[in-house]
Amino acid sequence: MSKFEYSQPVNLDDNHSKIFVADCLDKRFRAAFDEVAEQIAGGKNYDRAGTAGVSKAIVEGSDGGDTIRNIEVGIEKHGIEEVHLFDHIQCGLYGGEEEPEEHFEMLRRAGGIILANTPILRVHAYLFHGTHAEVVEI
Repeated sequence: MSKFEYSQPVNLDDNHSKIFVADCLDKRFRAAFDEVAEQIAGGKNYDRAGTAGVSKAIVEGSDGGDTIRNIEVGIEKHGIEEVHLFDHIQCGLYGGEEEPEEHFEMLRRAGGIILANTPILRVHAYLFHGTHAEVVEI
């Protein structure tokens, strides 16, 4: 059997996270998503799940409810207290030519769905552009 070694051992005793990040799968934005998630978490643990076109997937149900279920598991098992939604421009699920306003609307609606269907009290949303992430009010 083959195995892969990694440089940082896993702390198996620390599975508590207050923050859940739901982002898109697009690899073009992975480094930006990682950087902003680390800033938000302030060096602490956070849970994360990727779904294509995350806010649209939550609103339209194309993820089959997986994102909401992941948040619920994070609440129950890890103590999640807040959710951060990461959308980005030129998203394939939106057709790649969408306007930022379409993302703003979907992020707000997705945040409302999370607030209505989980005990989460705080949802934050961001639209990632080529050089920055714009905060979207929920």
